[in-house]
Amino acid sequence: INNHLEVVRMNSCALTTFPQILLAMPNLQSIQLNRNKLRQLPEEIKNLPKLNRLTAYINELEGLPDGFYSLRKLEIADLYFNNIQKVSPLIEQMDSLDILYLSNNKLYSLPEEIGKLKNLSMLYLHHNKLSYLPTSISNLKTLKVLHINHNLFQEFPVQILDLTALEDLDISNNEIDAVPYSLTELKNLRLLFIQKNLYDED
Repeated sequence: INNHLEVVRMNSCALTTFPQILLAMPNLQSIQLNRNKLRQLPEEIKNLPKLNRLTAYINELEGLPDGFYSLRKLEIADLYFNNIQKVSPLIEQMDSLDILYLSNNKLYSLPEEIGKLKNLSMLYLHHNKLSYLPTSISNLKTLKVLHINHNLFQEFPVQILDLTALEDLDISNNEIDAVPYSLTELKNLRLLFIQKNLYDED
């Protein structure tokens, strides 16, 4: 086994289980397992302490093991197009997380602990079943991109008004009937998508 490997790409390999050999490579920094048929990640993934990028989009993941949340150096987690139904409060441990892709899953809610991700700059939650955001979202002062389009929101999440670094906001394809005028106070906001809601400016 090559203990010096830092990057492994195993995309489109028809994998149904996580390759156990990867768990014996403690210097891994990046793993790509996209377009496979994985249903779960192993608890032992926590034994990859240097991992800073994990992409496993277009799989069949139904959840995330506690060990995943122990990846303290993980900066990018790309998990879109899976079947994830829940995010654990343990996510508060992932204080290096910069970009989190959870779009195209089956999420109905997020834990309040997500508000402790002090370095998070991009959060992609579109195409889920969310109808509200945790109050703690307002603590994400470094967040620049928030996409919550194609969900079940009926009201504008007011926590967004506290995201002073926000540059790109997509709330389109929900059931939101009003957008607060105070949104104009987000001075860094450059992109705003609100189409296909119930919004009526009158």
